[in-house]
Amino acid sequence: MIPTAWQWTRTVALATSMALGTQAEAQEKKGWQPDRAEWARDLKTPGTMIPVRVMGDTAMIDDMVLGSWSQIDTYGLADWQPARLKSPAEIKGGNRPARLWHGIDVPFDFDVSYNEAGRAIVKQAIALYQLQTGIRFTPRTGQTDYILFTRRDGECTSNLGKVGKAQAISMNNACMVSLTDTLHFMGHALGLGHTHQRAQGSYNNVPGFPILGSMSSPQLLDWQKYSTTLARQIESGHPSSLYDLASVMHYDPHRRDGLDLEPKPGTPHIHARQLSESDIRELAKLYPAAARDARQQSAPRKWQTGKLKVPGTDQCLGYTLANIDNEYRQLQPPHLVSCSNPTARWTWDNHQRLQSGYEFNRCIDLEDTHPQTPRVRICSYSSTQPWQYKDHKLVRNGLTLMRDANDKIVAHDLSKASSQRLKAGHSQLWEWVPDSQP
Repeated sequence: MIPTAWQWTRTVALATSMALGTQAEAQEKKGWQPDRAEWARDLKTPGTMIPVRVMGDTAMIDDMVLGSWSQIDTYGLADWQPARLKSPAEIKGGNRPARLWHGIDVPFDFDVSYNEAGRAIVKQAIALYQLQTGIRFTPRTGQTDYILFTRRDGECTSNLGKVGKAQAISMNNACMVSLTDTLHFMGHALGLGHTHQRAQGSYNNVPGFPILGSMSSPQLLDWQKYSTTLARQIESGHPSSLYDLASVMHYDPHRRDGLDLEPKPGTPHIHARQLSESDIRELAKLYPAAARDARQQSAPRKWQTGKLKVPGTDQCLGYTLANIDNEYRQLQPPHLVSCSNPTARWTWDNHQRLQSGYEFNRCIDLEDTHPQTPRVRICSYSSTQPWQYKDHKLVRNGLTLMRDANDKIVAHDLSKASSQRLKAGHSQLWEWVPDSQP
């Protein structure tokens, strides 16, 4: 039996109160400000109280900032769920309901405390959001409402949706250099909650996914156990496994300090390097105009020459020059090179082969091995050489050309249920940049 919202909220709050006393000392040793459990009145559901944790005067659920506790304690809490950020009646001709950003552009700026390494990671995340969702994070040019990336000691946090004026995405040193964390907190600022906070119905009635509450209750220890179970079900192709472990909004207990869960044995570590399909769907509901813009992005044309770029970087798909005497000798594996490297140019020929734009008659091929290995070899009419560029991915007969955690170029079949963790840890996206573009 799935508990009611009231049962969830009351159990969460009681457990939070009990847990805080034992965790405060550990948090202080880590440099965290001790927090406490409080009740907040839900303005849109009379009679319902929402448990929140309060640090100083900041009220939070998980790593999402709700606002000033003194204000919430006095007036109540309204927009604490992602589903409430989108107004039932949208403005005609646009998508500007309360708490969402207008149009497809989101202004941003950096605090002086944000270092260059962190700024480079933000650049990658911005490129991924635009490529996958059409949402454009653009440098602020005097706008009143904007996102401010700022460094802080302690916990990494973000507001949920647009709150007005300069709203901070606050990152410690570890979060700043993590692409996963950067995508995660930018997702919060756009209006995405955590994966376990999405509607229960989308999980085919799999139990253990509370809609309400924070990450500090016995029920959420059960959630951790179920996430482990679901991960195993995903790997074995269980039909009810719809929880998206590849989502950048997955709240991974391995990667959070402070008020948190202890990891269970076997729980997979998630280090997503791009938005998952469910992330894209959720953002398309909130920003339909941006989603339409993303769908209209063009694919390569026949005999067009350009580069396959790692989004938000100056690295492209290339290879090492070598003398190839015949089809089977000195096969060169493709790898990442500077986009200024001459081997970074490729031409899509009329047979859907990726020919080198620098050396004559050299194509990307897959060796007939297990697993299949990408190579640059003499072009042929073999079935191992044609490729499709679909949704910014290079695909051939179900195999996807991607970058692993060490940026090695590999090919895997992502159609199998066992690929859930593989999808999260590998980068599948390539941005096609024609020669006519900078």
